[in-house]
Amino acid sequence: MNSDESRDDLGERSDSIMILSVNPNTNKTVMVSIPRDTSTEIVGNDSVEKINHAYAYGGSQMAKDSIENLMNVPIDHYVSINMDGLKDLIDIVGGVTVVSNSTFEVKGNSYVEGLPYDMYGEEALAFTRSRYQDGSGGDFGRQERQQLVVEALGDKLLSAGSITRINSILDTLGNNVRTDLKMADIQDIGTKYNGARRNVERIQLEGTGETMEDGLWYSKKV
Repeated sequence: MNSDESRDDLGERSDSIMILSVNPNTNKTVMVSIPRDTSTEIVGNDSVEKINHAYAYGGSQMAKDSIENLMNVPIDHYVSINMDGLKDLIDIVGGVTVVSNSTFEVKGNSYVEGLPYDMYGEEALAFTRSRYQDGSGGDFGRQERQQLVVEALGDKLLSAGSITRINSILDTLGNNVRTDLKMADIQDIGTKYNGARRNVERIQLEGTGETMEDGLWYSKKV
């Protein structure tokens, strides 16, 4: 994650944190969601806090360093996107198709577990944010929905029709999306890693939760 980005986004905490491991040898992608209230060392800030605080203190670089330390894995590249950027990006690629993981209702839309739904940005955003509605599955249900939308969006972006427009798409979104991936990297993912991106295992980091001395709720990685 980036160290030379503008500092305008400092103070903003990460809403969703995911690691993607794409392996062309096994033709498999593993997607790991990290709960945003996971207690960990914030590398470079000399503190132990919720992992989503790292981005607020030091942007993408501090978030990257802290996640690498927490998970004990190297991170080669990053993509940082805010909610407006996510909504706009989904609209630009013509929407996404997602199979719902739960049966619930949110903002006037109803979903049935196991059925596919075509969504544009505004609806997809509400879908990924839902956690309090009956049947939505709370935080774990929300994390899975975030994974499903990101996976569907990735497929759209790496399709033949979109990959040639990546530069113009990113330029249109401006500072709503930041990444250190170059065009050549994205093209490689779209070709060499094609099999891996179609075989995705979705994992949610598990842990135990408790209220700490500061009165805040934390999740601790097991």
